Amino acid sequence: MSTRILLAPGESNSTDATLNRRRSRRIPLVIGVTGHRDLPVDPESEKLARDAVRKALMQFVRLCPGTPLVLLNSLAEGADQLIAEVALEAPFNAMLIPVLPMDRQSYARCFTDKNTDEGSPAGRMLAYTDADVPHPKVLHVVTLPPEEGAENPFVGSARWIAHHSQILLAMWNGKDDTEHAGGTSALVRLKLDGTPPDDHGNARSAVGLSPRGPVVQIVTPRSDGEVKSGE
Repeated sequence: MSTRILLAPGESNSTDATLNRRRSRRIPLVIGVTGHRDLPVDPESEKLARDAVRKALMQFVRLCPGTPLVLLNSLAEGADQLIAEVALEAPFNAMLIPVLPMDRQSYARCFTDKNTDEGSPAGRMLAYTDADVPHPKVLHVVTLPPEEGAENPFVGSARWIAHHSQILLAMWNGKDDTEHAGGTSALVRLKLDGTPPDDHGNARSAVGLSPRGPVVQIVTPRSDGEVKSGE
């Protein structure tokens, strides 16, 4: 798997220029997370994916030494949870802010695997977001209310992550998918150029935060092996 850095129009082509301005401030680097849910599940592919995530995170550590990492992550099955697992372990020791598109029990029913036992994707999401037994790596949980008129509840969480992150880490095959407004390609497009993810979206939040910023893409096939031609 390869890693590419995508920049919003007007940004420097230097990763140092993008991140070094934050190096001297001991405030967190807030990383939004997105990616495909249907990653290849064979051991070799999973190892490659984890290695690629570690490589991407090491860029942040190298360019922002001493700066804590905070992930904004919806904890969907697939890429979201894989990135969380890698980032929360040493040497990254990131902290996590789960961003849920609905209440956690309803969200669990949206998972492909309906099993909520410990170790299942839905079970891991529930463990990260359990208010009664707080996870030591979770700062707090953001649960978004339903948006009036919104057909896709995942649009709201995608927009929230874009507006509140400084950089986006995307496990994405590079293919634009306009049919899924809350999907990976829509969030990448929102982060890069401010294009709203649906017809009702607003590229600027109520408090005036711009969603635009750099995207670090880990070129990642889906379970069917699909990757954008030439990438």
